Amino acid sequence: MKRFLVVAPLCITACREPADGEVGYSSHAIIYGDDTRSELGNHSDPSLRLLPERSVLALLEPIYLHESTESKIAIVAPTAQEAVAICSDEPFALQSSAALCTGVLIDSDLLVTASHCVGLFAKSCERQAWAFGYSLDAEDGQVEFSRGDIYRCRRIAGSAHGAAPGDQYLDYAFVQLDRVVEDNREIVDIAKEAPAVGDPLFVVGTPLGVPAKLDDGARVIESRLEALDYFKLDADAYQGSSGSGVFNQDLSLVGILVRGQMDLSWDQTRACFVSRRIDTGSAELSERASYVASAVSALCVGGWQSKRLCAREGHCGDGHCGVEETGETCGVDCPVLAPLTLGLRQRPIERPNEGCSVGGARDGRAIYTLAGGILLLTVGARFRSRRPTPGPREGPM
Repeated sequence: MKRFLVVAPLCITACREPADGEVGYSSHAIIYGDDTRSELGNHSDPSLRLLPERSVLALLEPIYLHESTESKIAIVAPTAQEAVAICSDEPFALQSSAALCTGVLIDSDLLVTASHCVGLFAKSCERQAWAFGYSLDAEDGQVEFSRGDIYRCRRIAGSAHGAAPGDQYLDYAFVQLDRVVEDNREIVDIAKEAPAVGDPLFVVGTPLGVPAKLDDGARVIESRLEALDYFKLDADAYQGSSGSGVFNQDLSLVGILVRGQMDLSWDQTRACFVSRRIDTGSAELSERASYVASAVSALCVGGWQSKRLCAREGHCGDGHCGVEETGETCGVDCPVLAPLTLGLRQRPIERPNEGCSVGGARDGRAIYTLAGGILLLTVGARFRSRRPTPGPREGPM
């Protein structure tokens, strides 16, 4: 049975600790069967290969962005192995880990991501750095940005996080960028129908904060057609995967990843983390992704001005910085933002201590602590996009 993605919109401003199995607080992921994550730069289909350049953005730590030349910005960040203490032979362990979350471009100045990516990490809007092009080039294995690749957050256009009437649980946020994207970017189409159980999916995101990866082996496990708030799938996602785009075979955006299963276990012999693996996913062991069409419906009913999404055009003075407006043409709606501070003084990278992952860490990431020499990895409600930090930082963020 097909179910069209139109639901009664709801506005949730408060959040609570969800019960086990609820979506919203991202726990961790797991490998289902074979690990089907791969480098997008190696994919033969250009429509998939170019998604990070055109449509998928990474929420980056500005402290890891450094001006390499007058026009280029490079990443100077710990590797995933250094940041999370994963074993060196884990996939992508030696790649830079600079991302907190992922977002997907759905309008010329608007992206969608997980609510906890922007609302629960004490990350003020003006400190967010969203970047196109956070993927590895197949030729040199380096990530470098032009200034035009980096965008600021102008405002949080709308968000929901928590339980809602109708047995719903919501987790999404819309970020308005500081300017209209360049012509070489591509706004994604939003799927109008819910996927059926067993349907194949593509997932693009930043697991463990590393450059964008493609999982082309995911399938729908449960559609939740009665609620149309989120669906379950068996994507190979990790910490840092929150907000990852979940696409159908037509590359229409179906959802964004928001919650998953515990992904890492401790190898006492090697003194590092390894991926947890199971043969197949189930309704109990699966990832959760919020439906984007349902979230957009709520955004439009809430009054958002967008001709593309809401069939509604704004005007100067309506409180929305529209796509045709700038600080010069409508300063009241589009105030000039202060420059983003990049690459504050770096401290030496430290290995995270071993122990339990706890929420509420400075800068929104989890911290591993040593407890009597015995490592325990808690499974409780944690954000996928929280990941261990190499220690306190100086300055903003």
